[in-house]
Amino acid sequence: MRRQSWGPAFRGAAVAALAVTVLAACSDDPTVSTAVTDTSLESVTTVAAAPDTTRQRGGSNRSTSTSVREPIEISYDIRHREPSDSGDRLVVLIEPGDYTEIDLSNLVLDIVEANEPVDQLDVVDSQAALNAVIRNSENLTRQQSRHYVLRLENGNRVVFLGPYSDLGSFIIGS
Repeated sequence: MRRQSWGPAFRGAAVAALAVTVLAACSDDPTVSTAVTDTSLESVTTVAAAPDTTRQRGGSNRSTSTSVREPIEISYDIRHREPSDSGDRLVVLIEPGDYTEIDLSNLVLDIVEANEPVDQLDVVDSQAALNAVIRNSENLTRQQSRHYVLRLENGNRVVFLGPYSDLGSFIIGS
């Protein structure tokens, strides 16, 4: 049985490429791009690290570092339903969490689709906020407002509230 021998030029290029890859991966600069060329192999390696994004939320000094992740399905419990001619008003309780705009948008679409017709939807993440919203969503305390996640108005306008207010609003179907 004959053993394959890779010449010193190949081994040197392989070690150099590995070193460049390790150094680029460990770099704090997200735009690191390096090329290694060995005249005997004509090999080029390019490595770019993914950028890290940070955004402020809720007007506090709390910053959240975000990275790409799959949207999650938020479990919910409809705690109040008021029927009307234009559609039901639902008040929904979810678990507190650090949800993305996509997570919350998917939640609204799921609830509306499963409970049509829905004219107004209020989503909260605490029992105290739930009780206050059922009574009157206009007179919430500051603490309760921090747990008021979003509202669906007129059956199609989603307004993010509380800690998600910096996400603004959007119209379903546009």
